[in-house]
Amino acid sequence: MSGQLSTFSGFRWTSPHSSTNATTRSRMAALFKAVDWEALVKLARDTRNGVDCELLPDIGVGYNHMVRVLRFKDEFRLLARTRLPCLADAQDNLDLDAVTSAVMSEVQTMIAIAQNTHVPVPKIYAFETRADCKVGAPFILMDCLEGNVGTDLSVEIPSEHKQGFFREMAKIQIGLSQIQSPKIGKIIGVSENGFELGPIPGIGGPFNTAAEFYKAWAENVVFDTKNDRLRKTSGVYAEEVQASITTFQATVGRLADKISLRNEGPFPLFHGDFGHHNIVVDDNYHINGLIDFEFSFACPWEMISIFPLHLMTMPSAIDAPWNYDSDGNAVPVYLADMLEDQKAYLKAVELEEMEQNNTSAFSLSEAMRDAPRQQFATAIWFFQESKPGFYAKLIEKYSSAWQVGDEK
Repeated sequence: MSGQLSTFSGFRWTSPHSSTNATTRSRMAALFKAVDWEALVKLARDTRNGVDCELLPDIGVGYNHMVRVLRFKDEFRLLARTRLPCLADAQDNLDLDAVTSAVMSEVQTMIAIAQNTHVPVPKIYAFETRADCKVGAPFILMDCLEGNVGTDLSVEIPSEHKQGFFREMAKIQIGLSQIQSPKIGKIIGVSENGFELGPIPGIGGPFNTAAEFYKAWAENVVFDTKNDRLRKTSGVYAEEVQASITTFQATVGRLADKISLRNEGPFPLFHGDFGHHNIVVDDNYHINGLIDFEFSFACPWEMISIFPLHLMTMPSAIDAPWNYDSDGNAVPVYLADMLEDQKAYLKAVELEEMEQNNTSAFSLSEAMRDAPRQQFATAIWFFQESKPGFYAKLIEKYSSAWQVGDEK
């Protein structure tokens, strides 16, 4: 993507056999038992007119997927991304239908991106959405990008690579924001006439307006208050945090028609899990591709303003009070550093928009500079992750932005 010569010294995937997570090991064992690897190899050969290939020993494992490399005789390579079995012990029809929908949406989203932007995504050669296919598991057969996701190289981006990496990331995020739909929902089909949208898991839709989305969000999203993390991390503030969570969710529903500055479409594409853990880079952090679109959907404009996940911080209003001093400055060094990185990333977005001569009515940088709504969108993301916090305080802090005092 950078135009510079790529350097790649090999995959740095962590061995799946080294996992200490019993659930992960169990899901891997079930997948290996279910998959007909010979059928997968045959299918891969068929996509290239019979050129012979073999599965390499390299295996990578993510939260929901296992990946393996297929090398052809002419040294061309494809990546087989197979879906791990569901976490639940009971494989009911709802689980299977959800997996089918997730895989289909991911495929269609990648097709939409490839056809409408310069965002680098792997080309898809074949896919199956159901486990009862010949291969034995849902899979996507795609280009094998030469590189590793950023987290396989380092948890943090080395300082000497940050500026260039941020700029390339900004270009990708801007590109995604330029894929727009008349409604809010997951892409489930692509045609000459645009995108077909489906419901967002756990929320519903498609929605005609941002207000409809936020009302449905408030009614359907569940904060896992049974999670031990709530008590462990909140300590003596546990009851206050619990009350703040309940108040925030109810208030989002009441303020739904006041939250967004752009209540009607078109609506931009939100990756849903955008960070260096889903960006394939070479050894010098030049970006070769963006992956993992399982959580992508066309969203309200506020949602695209969220910083990449490795730069994301809890909004100060809802964060632990000891993380900021009386002047509002971050106390922990790591937090202060991340806030500085956020400024650098926003600058990268602005520079990229200037270079592209972006004349859009509403830009990514504009959304990111809108502090009340940017922090609101960030709070929404953390809420869905069941991250404890004083969520209602964010509404209080920016009450004028939503005219809370005018509510009946």
